[in-house]
Parts: sequence; structure tokens; C-alpha cells
Amino acid sequence: MALREINIADPSVIQRQFLTRHITFWSVCLLGILCLISAYYLYQTRIVLSHKNPVTNLTEMQNHIAARIEKINQLKGELQKLQARQGTIEAIAKGKPFAAIISRLAESMNDETWLSRLDIKNVKGEDTKIELTLDGFTFSNAKMGDFLNNLNHVSFFKDVTLKYANEVGGDVATPKGGHLSKSIQFQIVCTVSDK
Repeated sequence: MALREINIADPSVIQRQFLTRHITFWSVCLLGILCLISAYYLYQTRIVLSHKNPVTNLTEMQNHIAARIEKINQLKGELQKLQARQGTIEAIAKGKPFAAIISRLAESMNDETWLSRLDIKNVKGEDTKIELTLDGFTFSNAKMGDFLNNLNHVSFFKDVTLKYANEVGGDVATPKGGHLSKSIQFQIVCTVSDK
């Protein structure tokens, strides 16, 4: 024989108990949320805002304003110093950036020509211009000629002049770590255009 549970309680009583428990639970949750909001509001008004003392009398207001004016004058002085520094930096960096010069020079180089020294000078005259002096080595006159042609074809470089090209004997280190018994040492001078 199987045993079954039989609920003797009236279904309306069970439903009323469920509804009462449900309403009680959500009422307690709502009351807890309202308490948290009230506590946060009281914390803000009583503790956080009370530390910001309002200026109440005239002498305190004058002292407060005088301190603000002094801080503003200090910031103006710092701003003037920064503007003077910016003017100096702009005067120094007025010409071509050196990265652009070196980039264009690297594009003009070939694999068998390398530089041992690069001088970049600002030449003052009627108009300030940048003068480059390139000292280096190459394997042959043909490769040096290719380098000169590349420099002449780049509109960035003007007045490209070969100062000298001498065949040198002895041990010269190559960029790839080798050594040459003979190479050609050269010096090229050119200026940088404004374009």
C-alpha cells in the first residue's frame, strides 16, 4: 500500500501565507535600500560637505580672495616663462628636422657607399640655411657617381659638390664587418632646400 500526503489545510490559507511572506520579503528589501540611500545622503551632508567650511565673515572672504589672486598671479608668471621657453625652442627648431634630412640621405645611399662622418650646420647669411658635409668611403668611382646622382635628383638637396675623392690604401672597415685593402675616400658638401 502506498502512502500519500494529504494536505488538510484550506488552499486559501496557504495562498494567503505565501502572499504574506512574499510581501514581507520585498518590503524588507525596499526598506533596506531606502536605509542605504538615507545613510549615504547623511554621510555626504554631515561629513563630506562639513569639511568644506563656508566663508562666513568678511575678513575670511578677503583672505580667501587674496590667496586666489596670488595663485592666479603665480600661474601667470609660470605661463610667461613657458611661453618664453616655447619661443626659444621654436627659434631653434625652425629649420628642417634632422630626422627628415637623415631619412632623405639614407634613401639616396647605395649598398657600396657608407659615411664615416656627417656634419649638419646652420649657416647664417642673407637667409639661414643648413649645410651638410658628408665624409665617407665607397668601393668604386662608379658607386660614388651613383650616390652623387641620387643626391642631385632629390630636390631636398641643393648645390651638391664633390670636394675630393682619393683612392686610399690600407685596412678600411666596411659596414658589413669586412675589410678592404683599397677604397675611395670622398667628401661631399651640399645644402638643404626649404621644400
